[in-house]
Amino acid sequence: MAVGIASVSEGSRRGFFKYAVEEELLEHSLAAHLRRPRVDYKSHAVALDRNELGALLVAAGLGPPTEHA
Repeated sequence: MAVGIASVSEGSRRGFFKYAVEEELLEHSLAAHLRRPRVDYKSHAVALDRNELGALLVAAGLGPPTEHA
């Protein structure tokens, strides 16, 4: 199944057009004037922050070697 350029992420499109300009396949990037979406200051991503990741790694290092798998 072919994937259209509309279904590809904005960053991928920008990278594709930047590559095409660098390779002199296009005179200018067609993505140069795309507006980027606004992003909230605080991310709503579900992931560990730096402190939580550090605590996880410390806790993992405190257990016996048999639990490191």
